[in-house]
Amino acid sequence: MLKIGICDDDSEIRSELHSFCERFFGEGQCEISHYGAGEEFLEKGCGGARPDILLLDIEMEGMDGIQVKNILQRQKEKIRILFVTSHDELALEGYGKYVFGFLVKPLDYKQFEQRLRQVEEDLEQAERSVTLNMGGPARRIRLSQVLYIEADGKYVKFHLETGEGPFYDEKSIGAWEKELAGSDFAMSHKSYLVNLAWVKQIRDTDLLLKNGGTVRVSRRMKTGFREKYGAYIFRNVR
Repeated sequence: MLKIGICDDDSEIRSELHSFCERFFGEGQCEISHYGAGEEFLEKGCGGARPDILLLDIEMEGMDGIQVKNILQRQKEKIRILFVTSHDELALEGYGKYVFGFLVKPLDYKQFEQRLRQVEEDLEQAERSVTLNMGGPARRIRLSQVLYIEADGKYVKFHLETGEGPFYDEKSIGAWEKELAGSDFAMSHKSYLVNLAWVKQIRDTDLLLKNGGTVRVSRRMKTGFREKYGAYIFRNVR
């Protein structure tokens, strides 16, 4: 079941956000936890009850929402954050990975719905899995774990951030490019289909990945890859 955390020092705002969540997902369709302070969330909300989505007030006494976000990012938490604020200019400080914008008080359900749809789509992408076949038992792999897919003759190799594998599949890299169209994968070279979420830097002839590895980027495909990567970054710093 989807887990949602609501962290705001105003109990009425927490109640309103709670009702918005139930209206959006359906009553009883998500597990919602309330926190009255940033310190309380970090103490109680980052254990087994870690939420998938955090509705986080920026302006709280003690530790504010920006400080909470910075701590979560240093800890490499993958909690999707939606800020809540009375002053939208403060939200500019909150940009970063896994931040999906902000809601302005007084709260408006239409704005809430729009932002939650973006978060929902991202979660679905992160949990999407594919099936690999290579003559033996089929293997399910989550796309979020895939660093890149590499052509190897008629087949491909899946390279994972876990260090397992690589795992082979009988479909060509062209077939995988079509299957993953609309996802966060892009061709950097005729032999490489790369997960944009794992790209750290685009260099002259290769890509530096967040795990320290590298992947080739061709001169012919570099411009198109850079455009797709730029669009990906823009979507993820809203």
